[in-house]
Amino acid sequence: MNTARHAVRRIGLFGGSFDPVHIAHVTLARSALDDLALDELRWIPAGQPWQKSRQLADSQHRARMTELAITDPELGDPRFTLETCELERPGPSYTIDTVLDLQQREPGQLWFLLIGQDQY
Repeated sequence: MNTARHAVRRIGLFGGSFDPVHIAHVTLARSALDDLALDELRWIPAGQPWQKSRQLADSQHRARMTELAITDPELGDPRFTLETCELERPGPSYTIDTVLDLQQREPGQLWFLLIGQDQY
């Protein structure tokens, strides 16, 4: 019988168009790491944001900008990771689809949804 237990991880989900990613995004993310005692914070660039009427930069470029910001030696944090599920999913990006997808892929984790004031 396997009695190994998997530790429950505290994972923050931080989605956005990140067009471009900027210091306010990083500040919010760093605060969330500390204030919520997160083990990991996943940055999730939106594939096709349903609420944006303006043309966004190419999704792969926004993902790369985000990756550069979260791995920057001065701005980044080892607990920051890039999650590309919304870029890989066709159609408009809805937060609920992302949350359900991640919960299904990684059951038993504690998920924390971070939103900016513009979405609040």
